[in-house]
Amino acid sequence: AFKSRILGLVVIAGLLSACGSVHPGAAAVVAGEPISMEDVDSMAATFCALNVSGQEGTVMLDNAEVRRQAVMSLVVAEVADQVAADRKLDYKVPDVSNPEIEAFREMLKAEQRAGFDLLIEQNQRYSAIVIEIARAANPDVTELEVLLEIGKAELAQEFEKMDVKFDPRFG
Repeated sequence: AFKSRILGLVVIAGLLSACGSVHPGAAAVVAGEPISMEDVDSMAATFCALNVSGQEGTVMLDNAEVRRQAVMSLVVAEVADQVAADRKLDYKVPDVSNPEIEAFREMLKAEQRAGFDLLIEQNQRYSAIVIEIARAANPDVTELEVLLEIGKAELAQEFEKMDVKFDPRFG
């Protein structure tokens, strides 16, 4: 009976320890919005596909590092989306009709294309938001590279203020 109680306590302790500061199954949470482990794994697979596609002699990346990059990419995109919504920014994601991107996309395996398309769309949306953040703060600035730098700096400040939690596996 004593062993059964101890085993029961170990099981309960294990279940409670799985309920840390991040939602179960979430790689990160940005101001209450979870980023799933599935999304991180999908993005990491896309990063790996981009790294090895069409490159001979490519060094294999560390899986843990690729997953950390993926979660950071998804977190930064979520922060940008939330800042855009909070500030009610009116931005337009440009259409990416780039022959170079399309040619690269065609080199990927069919199962890798959805992740690639999502990554491109996410990057385009992020850039559009960053530019609008900068324009709102500095309406006289028109040079694209300057707007990108200003917007990234302002977004980094917003990131610092936001409630962002990572699953401990991501350090």
